[in-house]
Amino acid sequence: MRRWLGNGNLTKQQILQLVAHRDPFLFVDYAIENKIGESVVAVKQLEKEDVPFFRHKQLEFMGQAGCILVKQCPEFSESFPVFVGMKDVCWKVEILEPGCTLYCKAKLKGHPRERFGIVETVAWKQSSDKRTFCSGELWFSFI
Repeated sequence: MRRWLGNGNLTKQQILQLVAHRDPFLFVDYAIENKIGESVVAVKQLEKEDVPFFRHKQLEFMGQAGCILVKQCPEFSESFPVFVGMKDVCWKVEILEPGCTLYCKAKLKGHPRERFGIVETVAWKQSSDKRTFCSGELWFSFI
């Protein structure tokens, strides 16, 4: 598997090389921030066919951001990350409509162990007050 050993943005083509999902199940369009081994900020532009963007899709969006983050850790670049659990996931009431831009910051919580990693996530909608619509801790296992 190809490693992205530089910080910065990620294009959709680079993301496709990091995750197993494809359209219509790929919920990350690109990343505007990518700090290898630390954090990533993923972006999803909602289109008409994406709405309603139900809670399971919001959680999957956050999980895919976490997958992009852990897949780039050098020790896991040859492994396949699997989203296996969550803790303290909290949804806020938010209306997500076509045309809005969603962001998710995924940050490693501590250093991943041999076959297990924890990612803290927070997702928000582009607005003047950066309103959070979901947050929580996601767990990954590596196979």
